[in-house]
Amino acid sequence: MQELGMYWFVPKSGVPNLGDEFGRIVLEEIVGVSVVKKGLFSCDAISVGSILGWGWEKGGFKNRVTPLSVLGSGLMHPNLHLNP
Repeated sequence: MQELGMYWFVPKSGVPNLGDEFGRIVLEEIVGVSVVKKGLFSCDAISVGSILGWGWEKGGFKNRVTPLSVLGSGLMHPNLHLNP
């Protein structure tokens, strides 16, 4: 089985958010990919709601040398441009 390093947000409360868990669930249960939790800036893929904009603003994606796959996305700021 293929293994994929993926990031999704887990609140401090530990109560999962369906939007953030959705990508992992789809990949594991429907596609059959083994998903391993990784850090936001060291993952192969992210399953996100609004975190995409936050990660870009922090600068963690600018120095990537490998592709980043995004499953779902929402941006907190409608004027955010994700151009390098």
